[in-house]
Amino acid sequence: MRSWLVVWGIFATISLLFPASIILGLFLAMVPGIVLFIAPSVFVYLLLVSILEPVLKKADYKRPRLMAFVFCLLIGSTAAALLNIPIWKKYIDVKNSQISLVDKVSLPKTFAIFQGGSFYRFDAYGHEEVDPLCNELCQKLLYNGAVQKVIVGRGYPPTERNYDLVSYSIERKDHCKKLGYVANEMDDFALKEVSARMAMGECLVKTSSSLSEADVIFYHSVERDKERIELLRWNGSDYAILLRHNIYEANPYIIPLSGGWIITAGSSWSSRLGFFQYEQKLNHEVRYYGLDDYKEELDQIFGVSIKSPTLNKSVDAILLDRLFDSEATSSELEELFDQYVTGFVVGGVDTRVKQSDVVLLIRCIEDKRISHYFRFMGNLIEKASIDQKKKISKAAIDRVLVEPLSSSSETIQDIVIALSWSATEIGPTESQLSRLGQDPKRAEYIKKVLQQEIQDGWSDDGHIEKFLGLWKI
Repeated sequence: MRSWLVVWGIFATISLLFPASIILGLFLAMVPGIVLFIAPSVFVYLLLVSILEPVLKKADYKRPRLMAFVFCLLIGSTAAALLNIPIWKKYIDVKNSQISLVDKVSLPKTFAIFQGGSFYRFDAYGHEEVDPLCNELCQKLLYNGAVQKVIVGRGYPPTERNYDLVSYSIERKDHCKKLGYVANEMDDFALKEVSARMAMGECLVKTSSSLSEADVIFYHSVERDKERIELLRWNGSDYAILLRHNIYEANPYIIPLSGGWIITAGSSWSSRLGFFQYEQKLNHEVRYYGLDDYKEELDQIFGVSIKSPTLNKSVDAILLDRLFDSEATSSELEELFDQYVTGFVVGGVDTRVKQSDVVLLIRCIEDKRISHYFRFMGNLIEKASIDQKKKISKAAIDRVLVEPLSSSSETIQDIVIALSWSATEIGPTESQLSRLGQDPKRAEYIKKVLQQEIQDGWSDDGHIEKFLGLWKI
């Protein structure tokens, strides 16, 4: 027994002092990693057995070593159960606070959405933003006509009904300001359908409102180990909670050596000493990682389906219509163009390039009102046939040759870069090369753009060098 204690004691010491060695052992060879993983628990068991065995011998127990192991298991189970008492106590408290919805709730004209946390947030640059977002649920409610106005706030809804908050609604205008925030904390800005409808003049307008306008409030909060949603209704003097659902995430301890997560440098000392933990979602009734995960619950609450906004026309049809409208603004066309070309990288969508796509893209390239997002057209060009690429490339290079040249010509830069990876085998025609030869400054600028791409490591296979050679500059 002593020799085993010494051997496993060495392994346990390595495991406890250098927990990262477990991961290394699993990567290099499975057995050393497993040995280091179980070493602390095995050492604890052996130590307890070596202490209990002589005691049981004196007490005239039959098979004292086996009985010592049984007592060790009982001690480990009891210790794990004691460590779990606070976890299960909190779980019971959370479960007892649940409130089930009795009747479906009719969506009012003005609806309020509150998100847990403070009334302040920070943008990607660390700047404080006071105004909350119109998130995905907010946009879907508005652009489906389910409600007329959505009031948004942070923290738990205040009982002061005259509290000033931000609200969002839809107004028809000639031009909409592009959303400058993320829509659902993950996407770049608004939902795709919302962006297209905004480009058609259905603008998302932000105004000041009072909480007194909303009688029904949807509240969602995410804490360190608990997630909660509530539906509240103002009853004249206070809020009545119509619905409360919780998720409580816990990591109960289990009997040593019966499983658990791999111990890493960040593991707690209780885990390293053998009390492994497993992750368990208790009372897993509601998930709110995104609106789609919560769709069934929302439908049950309101009795209507909260669907994505729809378009009467496809984005390409809307874009084509607006290109022929002389009053269409540059920002409006660029918003639609961005939606159109980025649509060719969406999974699960038919992204085959049709002749109508080629015609539409060439019209966009030729339209001087569009100056941005040409870099993304490479997604479309890449899927085109050789003949289609030749037509698009000719129109794109014609635009490069006539676009005003400045120290930072973004349009020229984006077109050249898009062609360099999507139409590598196609360069300027002879007539285009002749025109470029008469404009050495433009030729030098194009050369610098492509050389910078090479320098930045975007040409591991040499495709940009090949493309640059076609320009003969």
